[in-house]
Amino acid sequence: DLLAQMTAARAEVPADMNAAVMVVDDDMFSRRAAVIALKKVQIKPVEMEDPLVAVEQLDQAPFDLVIADVNMPGMSGFELCKKIREGQMNHFTPVIFITVDGNFERRAQSVLSGGHGFITKPYILMELATRALGFVLQKHARLQG
Repeated sequence: DLLAQMTAARAEVPADMNAAVMVVDDDMFSRRAAVIALKKVQIKPVEMEDPLVAVEQLDQAPFDLVIADVNMPGMSGFELCKKIREGQMNHFTPVIFITVDGNFERRAQSVLSGGHGFITKPYILMELATRALGFVLQKHARLQG
């Protein structure tokens, strides 16, 4: 029902919600595609190229959602998710992985590392936007209720 309502007419984050979403991807084009998708539902994400810098920021401020590429230099998206789960600030923050490798082992690893979603590239922009919006709205609904 939630997805049907969101995809109906121009689903977006209510103006007073101020969603905090981080996109972590070393590839500029992939990162920009995710940002464009999120802006379609009025989410203005924080962009991070380096997962090590992302971990530092995630230790400093709460986020509603993290979207991370799986294959990055220095730290994979799975390792990033494990680091997030070790911290206090974003311990329960949902993580969506995006990657070109959508085989069963990768999908299983995404769950084992603490992820909440997995999207294979290339993806439809509205797929990412809708899934992100769903996580943001769920979190804010729990906080309100």
